[in-house]
Amino acid sequence: MTQAQAISTTSGLSTNQPNRLVFSAAWERRRGDDQQRQWQPAAFRDTAEHRFSLWLADGLITQKEYSMRQTNRILFSLLALCILGGAIYLTVALISPPAPLPVDAPATEFSAGRAMQDLEVITRQPHPMGISQGHADVVAYLVGEIRELGLEPQVQDTFGLRLWSPGSGYISGGFVENITVRLRGTNPEGAILLTSHYDSVPGGPAATCSGSGVVTVLELLRALHAGPPLRQDVIFLFTDGEEPGTLGAHAFVAQHPWLQDVRLALSMDQFRAGPPHLVATSRGDGLWVQTLAQGKQSTRPAYSSFPFNLFPAGETDLLPFKKARIRGADILTIAPATEVHTALDLPKIVDPGSVQQAGNQILALVRYLGSQPNLEMDYPDQTFFPVLGRLIHYPSGWAMPLAVVSELCFLGMLFYGFRKIKLTWKGMGLGFLAFLLGLTLSVVIAALLWLGIQALHPEYAYDLAGARITLSDDNLYTFGFFVLALAVITGSIAVARRRVSALDLAAGALVIWFPATILMTILLPASSYPATWVLLSGSLALLPTLVVQDEKKAWVLSGLGFLASAILATILWIPWIFIAVFPGTLGSGLMLMSLMMVIVALWIGSMVPILDWITSPKRWLLPAAAALVALGFLVAGHFLVGRDSPPPLVNSIGYWLDAQEGEAYWVAFVGGNRTNASTTARYQVAFPEAMDERQIHLLVNPTRRPYTELFPEAPQFSVLTSAAPPLTLDGPRLDVISDEWVDSRRVVTIRFTTSMHDRLYIVIPEAPLVAITVPNNERTELAASDGWWLRFDGMPLEGMEICFEFSTSGPLQVLLVEEKTGLPSFPGLITQPEPGTMKLPGEFLQGIPTDFTAINRNFVVKGFGRE
Repeated sequence: MTQAQAISTTSGLSTNQPNRLVFSAAWERRRGDDQQRQWQPAAFRDTAEHRFSLWLADGLITQKEYSMRQTNRILFSLLALCILGGAIYLTVALISPPAPLPVDAPATEFSAGRAMQDLEVITRQPHPMGISQGHADVVAYLVGEIRELGLEPQVQDTFGLRLWSPGSGYISGGFVENITVRLRGTNPEGAILLTSHYDSVPGGPAATCSGSGVVTVLELLRALHAGPPLRQDVIFLFTDGEEPGTLGAHAFVAQHPWLQDVRLALSMDQFRAGPPHLVATSRGDGLWVQTLAQGKQSTRPAYSSFPFNLFPAGETDLLPFKKARIRGADILTIAPATEVHTALDLPKIVDPGSVQQAGNQILALVRYLGSQPNLEMDYPDQTFFPVLGRLIHYPSGWAMPLAVVSELCFLGMLFYGFRKIKLTWKGMGLGFLAFLLGLTLSVVIAALLWLGIQALHPEYAYDLAGARITLSDDNLYTFGFFVLALAVITGSIAVARRRVSALDLAAGALVIWFPATILMTILLPASSYPATWVLLSGSLALLPTLVVQDEKKAWVLSGLGFLASAILATILWIPWIFIAVFPGTLGSGLMLMSLMMVIVALWIGSMVPILDWITSPKRWLLPAAAALVALGFLVAGHFLVGRDSPPPLVNSIGYWLDAQEGEAYWVAFVGGNRTNASTTARYQVAFPEAMDERQIHLLVNPTRRPYTELFPEAPQFSVLTSAAPPLTLDGPRLDVISDEWVDSRRVVTIRFTTSMHDRLYIVIPEAPLVAITVPNNERTELAASDGWWLRFDGMPLEGMEICFEFSTSGPLQVLLVEEKTGLPSFPGLITQPEPGTMKLPGEFLQGIPTDFTAINRNFVVKGFGRE
C-alpha cells in the first residue's frame, strides 16, 4: 500500500475520490520514499496532468481512467474555448448595425433605404455655406421634401456670429440659411429639437459629415409625421455654416423665437459606420440613458459611459445649446475615414446599417420622450453599458460602493486563500509579474511593429498631420496586433505556470485590478465599471477552488467560474475595443495606438484564469497558433492595406496674390522649418521633404522664405515660393462709411467687398477693439485681446457693413485676405490635384494648407478727427 492509500484509508476517504489535501500531504512525504521519480517542488505541483500521473502511478486510477480524464480535459477546454468565442461573436453581433429597411417600408418606420436615396441627391456636388448653386440645390431639395409632407418649413436667412473663447481674439460669422419645421404636439409643455448641418466643406460633397445626419433627421421627420401625434412639439433644424464654426446653430440660439420652447436638443453629426454612441451631453446624461434603455430604444445598443471627454473629436451643433444651458446630447458614430472632407466623401462610404441603427434608436427615443407630460425630468448621471442586446445602467453614485464591495471581496478571497495555505505571496507576485510582463510586451511589440510597418510603407503617410485617418483594410494590422497580444499573454502564462500554481496565477492576475478599480472610481466614476466588475467576478470565480475540497468538483467549478468571469469581461470590454478601433486609431498617433493595445491587453488579461484552464492540456498550442494567425494578418496587411484608398495629401500648394503690388506666387509647403516654438499646436505639422510632380511643374526656380513675408499674420512656416501669373482680380476692399465718437468710444462703420465672394479674413493687429455689430444688428461686447482675426464666409456680391467700436482714437491697421478653395487655372499649367486628395481643403491657415487662392490688401484707417 502506498502512503497516499494509507492516508486515504485512515482518513476514511475513498480512493476512488482523490482529495487535494490528502494528496498534497502524500506528495510532500514522498520526496525521500521514491528516488526513481523526479518530484517537482510543491509550488510547481499544480497541473492536472501531473496530478493524474501521480494517481496513475499510485494505482488510484487505471490507465483507461487516466486516458478518459485526459480526453475530458481536452474536450472541456475546447468547449470552453468555443463558448468564449461564441460570447465574443454574440457581443459584437448585438452591438453591430442591422440590415437597412427598404424604401417601401411602412411610413411610420425609419427606412435607411429612403434616407440613402436622399443622400444620393444632396451629395451630387459640394455645397459649402455661401453663394453657390450646390448650396441652393440642397436648400431647395430639403424644403421641397418637407412641403411634400404637407408641412410649411421656414428658412431663417440671417447672419450668424460666433465669438470664440474669451481672449482668443477670433470671431467667425457669415450669412446662413437655417431650415426649420415644427410638428405640433397635442398638449405641449415644450419642444424636442433634432438637428444636423447640411453645409459641406468647399472641396467635398459631405456624404458623411453631415449628409448622413441630415437624411437621418429628414427620415425621422417623415416617420414621426406619419405616426400618431406626440404630446410634445418636435422641432427639426437643418443648420447652415457648421463647418466654419457652428454659425447656423449659433444664429438659431441667438435669434430664433422657437428657442424659448426648446427643452431638449439632440445633435446628429454623422453616421458612417459602426454603431452610434452617446459621445457628449449637457446637464448630465441621466435622462438620455434612462430613455435609451427603455424598450425599443435599446435595440442593439452600443452606448457606454466611455470617457469620450478625454478624447475630444471636434465641435458639433450641440455647442451653442450647451452654452444656452439647454439639456442636449450628441449621438453619432465614431468611424472617420480618409475620404471625409474630401471630394471622395460620397454615399458609397456610408453604411446604410449604421443609419438604420441610429434611426431606429432615435425614433423610439423621440416617441418616448415626446409622449411624456414633462420634459424637465431629472435623473442622476448614469453608468451604462450594453449586455447582450440590452442597455444596463445604474447611477454613477453607485460606483464607489460597488468598488468597495469588489475590493473587500478580493481581500477576503486572499485572506481565505492564505489561511488555507492555498495561496503564496511568492506565487502571487510571480503571477502578477507574468500578467504585467505580458501586457507590457503586447503593447511594446505592437508599437515597434507598427513603426516598422510605416517605415516599410511610407506611402501610408500616417505620420503626416491631416493626411491619413484610416486606410482601406488597415484593420488587418489591427486584428494582427490583437491576436499577437493573445499570443504574448498566453505565452507568458505558459512560462509562468512552470513555477506558479493555477491559484497563484489567477490571484496574481487580479492584483492589477485592485489599484485600477480605486483610481478609476475616483477619477472616472462612470467609466470604472470594467475594472470593478472584473475584480469582483474574478474574486468570486476563485472561491470554488479555494473552498471546495473535492479535486474533481473544484476543477469543474473553477472552470465554470473562470468562464463566467471571462464572458462578463468580454461583454464589458468589447464595446470599448469597438470605440478604440473605429476612430482609425492607427492613424491617430503612436500614443493612441498604444492605448488601444492597452485596452485589448487588459481584456485578454482579465481572462487569464480561463486561458490557463483552456491551455492546460497543451500549454504552447494556443500561443503558437495565435502567433501564426497574427503573422497571417500582418502579411495580408502588407499586401492588401491601402489598395482602395485615395492617395494621401502629402504635397500641398497654394496661390497667393498681393493685389497692392500686383505680384503673385505659388506657395508650396515642403520640408524646411516645419514648426515654430511660438506656434500653437494647430500648426505643428510635418511637411514632406520632396516635391511631387505638380509642385515641380508649377514651382520654377523656387525660393525658400518665411510665410510671414507674404502675409505678416501668416503661420510661422518656412515655404517655397515661385512667381505665378497674376489674376485680373481687384481683391478685397474696404470703404469707411462713418467714423464718429459716441459715449467715449470710437465707432467706425466699414463696408467690405471681395472679388471671389467666398471667405474674407479681417485682421486688426494690436487694436483696442471693444465691440462689434454685424449685419443683423447683433452687437457683441468683446474681451481684451492683443489683436483680432475676423473670418466671414459666404460674402455677398454687394459686400457687407460691419460696425467696430474702439477705445482709442489712433490710426487702425487693417489687413484683408480673401480666399477661395482651389487653385486658379492658367493655360498650359497643371494646377488641379488628383481627385479626392484635398483634406480640409482651401484654407491658408490649415495644418497642411493646400489648394487655396488668396488675395491680400493692407489698409490704414486714419486716426479719429484727422485728415
